[in-house]
Amino acid sequence: MAAYAALGRQSEAVAAYRRLVTLAPDNHTSSHALAAALIAANQSEEGENVVRQTLSRTRPTAALHHTHARSLIALERFDQAELALRESLRLEPRRADAQDSLAQLVWMRTGDIGEATEVLDQALERYRHEDALWATKAALLQGAGDARGAYACLAEHAARDQTPPALLIRTGLAALEFEPAIALALAQNRNNGLRCIFHGWKFDVDGHCVDAPTEPLDRREAFAARVPVRSHPSGETAAAVASVSASISGLPFSRWSNAAMSSA
Repeated sequence: MAAYAALGRQSEAVAAYRRLVTLAPDNHTSSHALAAALIAANQSEEGENVVRQTLSRTRPTAALHHTHARSLIALERFDQAELALRESLRLEPRRADAQDSLAQLVWMRTGDIGEATEVLDQALERYRHEDALWATKAALLQGAGDARGAYACLAEHAARDQTPPALLIRTGLAALEFEPAIALALAQNRNNGLRCIFHGWKFDVDGHCVDAPTEPLDRREAFAARVPVRSHPSGETAAAVASVSASISGLPFSRWSNAAMSSA
């Protein structure tokens, strides 16, 4: 059923979950999944009814409250959606998706990004190493026109070893708005290769792609072989790195050093 949803075949997903709920009406997991499928299929009124009944029959969870909020947002019942999101986050403050939804609703209501991120900021005080929450805060600040603030949220996290590619991407997108050179500097130079912050692809010094984490493991090697980048001869000279964008062998970088120093 999840495969149907992932392929955009929402009506088939709804039909499959309906069958499950008919066979096992007390299975709250199936009821929750049916509600989510209905919302994705733009049948939000029925989805809201299903998730509300599920909440009344079982122990409420953060995920159920968030699904309820999604249905209420689709129905433009924003005040009720905000209450559902606050309850979701009371149960599970680290839910980045619920934090983002709540902040968007409060921002829409007040126009104040500080007030909109108040609950998120409280969660960040408790979970300072939660990358998803920092990325959520940065996206909200950037959306509010504060790219520098967004970058400041993530700079320390992006400087860590083995930073998740998604976090580097968010950091780079913020930096691109005010200083592209900072975004370029976020490329990871490790083990004789550069890793792109946007896709996570890694290229060696000859321009060969040696890793493409966006691809399934069984197809990764074949994919990497099809996406080389052009490399150019380069070398150090006069305390700088020189590169020539042409196919020239045996470049005399050492001889350039004296010429560069003489003309300085």
